[in-house]
Amino acid sequence: MFYRSIHKQISGLICLLLLYFFSYDVKAEELTLNNFLKELKKNHPIVLQRIQKENESKFFRQSVQGNFDTKLSVDQFSYHSGLYNGNRGSVMFEQPLEFQGVNLFSGYKISRGNFPIYDDQFLTREGGQFLAGFDLPLLRDRGIDNRRASLRLADLDIVRERQITLYTTLLLEREATVNYLNWIATGKKLKIAEELLAVAKERGGQLERRAAAGEQAMFDVIDNNRAIQQREAQVISAKAGLREAAIGLSVFMVDQDGKPYEPSIKELPKNFPLLTFEYEQNLNSLIDETIKRRPDLKELSMRLEKNLIEIDLARNQKLPRLRIKGGISDDLGEEANKRSSDPQIITGINFEFPLQNNFASGQLLAAEAQRQNLQQQLINLKNNLKADLEKALINIKAAKERIIALEKELRFAEEVAIGERERLIAGESSILFVNLREQTIAESAARLIDANFDLHRYYADYIAVTGLSVEN
Repeated sequence: MFYRSIHKQISGLICLLLLYFFSYDVKAEELTLNNFLKELKKNHPIVLQRIQKENESKFFRQSVQGNFDTKLSVDQFSYHSGLYNGNRGSVMFEQPLEFQGVNLFSGYKISRGNFPIYDDQFLTREGGQFLAGFDLPLLRDRGIDNRRASLRLADLDIVRERQITLYTTLLLEREATVNYLNWIATGKKLKIAEELLAVAKERGGQLERRAAAGEQAMFDVIDNNRAIQQREAQVISAKAGLREAAIGLSVFMVDQDGKPYEPSIKELPKNFPLLTFEYEQNLNSLIDETIKRRPDLKELSMRLEKNLIEIDLARNQKLPRLRIKGGISDDLGEEANKRSSDPQIITGINFEFPLQNNFASGQLLAAEAQRQNLQQQLINLKNNLKADLEKALINIKAAKERIIALEKELRFAEEVAIGERERLIAGESSILFVNLREQTIAESAARLIDANFDLHRYYADYIAVTGLSVEN
């Protein structure tokens, strides 16, 4: 009867291990990986911080657009003493355009009284003067200027900040997934340790009753008590490991107020999530697809585009400043101040060129040096990507092979445990060896858990390297 009980205990332990390695049923209260990652992306401070950075770039773009706002200016001037009693007022509108760097202006002026000869441009007829004109750059500031460059840079910054958010989320998701997998692995190890302890305690009661009846040696009772203490220590360590893993996971489990909370043991899934992928394409094609997908590479491309704008601007600023201005004005009303009633057309040219031109030359050299720097960063990123991708694939393959080997080891350990039980029934073994065989099963199972954890961790690495989302 007693030996059949031992056989039942060993069989129960084996069934438990099979359940934990091959069951994928999900209980309603379990914390699934998808739900965990959805909450992470919705509430985690790092994600929310990046969203605000994106908003910041959009608001900054709006402020840069202000360089092309229509400007209204009102001016009034009077002589209050002396030989002149003139009064003048004006309302002017100015509109900068993105096209060719043109500035348009129009307005209305009116004056009364007399002015000194050097201010006779203020004179108007009684009905005032309407005027309109333009200011057009011909060399410097024509193809690009600071205003248009700032606007293009702001547009690229919006896209760049979005890519930084995606890449930051990608890294955060990968780190959170690894902590989630570790939490499951430590929970599985705790279940095995608790079951191993329960088997020893159940057998201890049976041994004590047999020893009291003189059917079992006291030595077997003492040795089983030793096994109980050893397994209780293992349970304590496993509980501490699970609590530590839960605390590590709580960093990624944040409520709407930004406060972390620990997952309960009721939320612990039975098994690892079904992370897998089909890899059939050649490595070069995979690298090409990854380069197109990776947010950090896209962000670096945005920086290269920004740099091209800065180079174009610096080259443009090396040109002479040559601007043509033109306008037309027309006075209305009765003749006054000897102003003609005919429209007047006015043109002018302005030329400016710093002889050394150090500022623009220095800006151009700095922008070209920065481009070389960014291109080297891009080469380094692509090289690292290729190496990371190859390492992820190698690790996945090795982990799968390791799992196959460990599953065989576990089956052999189970067969040895059953054989030890049969030897015990035949009187050729002892409780000491039965305890050792059970411990061996548990150690094999723990190694198999570690191997499964590694496999899923490498899956998460692969998903992050290729720029995909674990959630999908």
